[in-house]
Amino acid sequence: MRRKSASLLMTMTLAAALLAAPATAEAVPQAGVHPVGPVTLTANSTLVDLSTGAAVVCDGGTFEGYVPSIQPPNLVVSSGSFGDPADGCVGPVGLVVQLTLAFPWEATVTAYDPATGVASGSLAGFELTYHDSSGCDVSISGPAGVPARANASLTNSTGEFAITGADDLEVAMVDADCDPQLIGVGDQIAFEATFNTTPSLSYSDA
Repeated sequence: MRRKSASLLMTMTLAAALLAAPATAEAVPQAGVHPVGPVTLTANSTLVDLSTGAAVVCDGGTFEGYVPSIQPPNLVVSSGSFGDPADGCVGPVGLVVQLTLAFPWEATVTAYDPATGVASGSLAGFELTYHDSSGCDVSISGPAGVPARANASLTNSTGEFAITGADDLEVAMVDADCDPQLIGVGDQIAFEATFNTTPSLSYSDA
């Protein structure tokens, strides 16, 4: 009888412990860009001097970055180049242009429209240097030479990450080889690129 009582007591104690134990936590979806991890971005791009109308067109461009596990920022672009590394981009009057970019770029979502599946925000850290086949060297950044902040968006249905412009992007420096009819200090610069992302990125607000 004593043995049965001890066995019954042990069974009851074990059952109570199991009932008291916390349930295994399930993964809770986090707001942000997904999937987390490395990402490759490819794009064509256009750079236009709004004062002179001179344009630089880059066919192709590959960038590497990652989606952080802790966000924001929601996307970090850490390296890459516009145009073919050997052939460069096509500038005004047929000039060959090499664009050298500063990194990292950090994109942060500030608004999301669930009806369209488009997340919008900004991209910080945008600045570049320009060198063309005439010998012209240009530095392009934000005011006072600090990195500019560009407008950016991510479309869930396509996975496209777009840079739609930089309100404060301007020419900070030009050298004596540059044609003032094509580019000059203080000129406002419009920049546009739409990146395909691999894997395809999307934003979730929950």
